Amino acid sequence: MAYIPFVISSFIKKVTLKPLPFIFLFIAWLLFLPNASYIITDLFHLIQFSSVPKWFDLLMIMSFAINGILLFFLSIYDVHQLLLARLSNSTTWFITVMILFLSGFGIYLGRFLRWNSWDIISNPLLLANDIIHRIKHPLSHPRTWGVTFGFGLLFLFGFLLLNTLQPNQNEPSILKSKKISKKTFQILKKRQKL
Repeated sequence: MAYIPFVISSFIKKVTLKPLPFIFLFIAWLLFLPNASYIITDLFHLIQFSSVPKWFDLLMIMSFAINGILLFFLSIYDVHQLLLARLSNSTTWFITVMILFLSGFGIYLGRFLRWNSWDIISNPLLLANDIIHRIKHPLSHPRTWGVTFGFGLLFLFGFLLLNTLQPNQNEPSILKSKKISKKTFQILKKRQKL
């Protein structure tokens, strides 16, 4: 399931789509996106007793979790770049931050309420009821907002870190600094074209 959002974002990155198919694929991507990062919550299972050593369980869960988180951030990065091509920088960042926090909410829905992405089709009314109840009565559901904001902040910091490490498609990341000379700028620009 972690690969689905990555496959969708990779596809829409490579093809030119009209607005309606883009919106449809964007919504599908958004619905499946929390699945990519959800596996990190499987660390809860380490407290259960089993015949398998805890170090082995930790190794297994972490290997899948790292893979899922990597796919999650790469997929978000792809969509962020696509949105930058269509929208302003501030609008793109607003949407990206909202997506990161919605992913935190998606993790809450899956881990604690046991909903999954397919339930939007198979059980939309009960799912909508659970979501609306938490929005209308936020003080009655502190875990909802703790998990949502906790994971949302974790994802935001992770994405900001990735974004600083990943240079923009059009310019090397060092060029964002205004403290370099014109000559250095030209050298770096030339190297980037190679």
